[in-house]
Amino acid sequence: MLFLAVFCGFLAEYQLEHTIEHQREVQYMQTLMEDLCNDTSEIDQTYELGLTQKEAMDSVVSFLNTQSISSSNVTKLYQLWVRSGRVVKVKFEDRTSSQLKNAGGMRMVRQKDVADSIVRYWQITEDCNDITDRLERMSDNRYNVAVRLFDNKYFIQSNVPIKPIIGVKENAALISTDRTLLAEYSNRTYSVSVVLNNYLFSLASAKRRAVSLINVLKQHYDLK
Repeated sequence: MLFLAVFCGFLAEYQLEHTIEHQREVQYMQTLMEDLCNDTSEIDQTYELGLTQKEAMDSVVSFLNTQSISSSNVTKLYQLWVRSGRVVKVKFEDRTSSQLKNAGGMRMVRQKDVADSIVRYWQITEDCNDITDRLERMSDNRYNVAVRLFDNKYFIQSNVPIKPIIGVKENAALISTDRTLLAEYSNRTYSVSVVLNNYLFSLASAKRRAVSLINVLKQHYDLK
């Protein structure tokens, strides 16, 4: 009888732990889905910004490769510099992911297809972050060349932090018209554009995997 009582107590404790873990699993998946929804919204906004930045960079390269610098077209080059200088970066939400990775939370994910989908999403976000690091380094190098060409006194400033420059004065002139420096600026702009294009491709893949993972979570955990 004592053995049976101990055994039944063990089963009850095991069942309680199993129930608690399942509840925690559902909670994790709920917050993960919220994080994914935030990510998809961030990806959409950043992707659109990235398209406009790439278009502006391609215009810079085309301008420098086809036109000679003159007093009549310097203003356009200034405008293209302003248009192509925005930071393109998605900050993926890691509120839940960090807990799943660092607290052994993945062991609670019982469904293999759920776990596989989570890992695949983590992989693409890591790829995106790696490209972001490279993009930032290359953009910094491009900026270091640009500050040797463009004089800030010709920028029309605003008081809005998100858009500090709203125009360029008509009498704008370059600090230097050295052909080598202009060619370096064109080359660095082209290189950033190429990497940005890769980043946009990876962001599109991240969006697809995020949506797929959201659907998997809804299917297995009856989430809304």
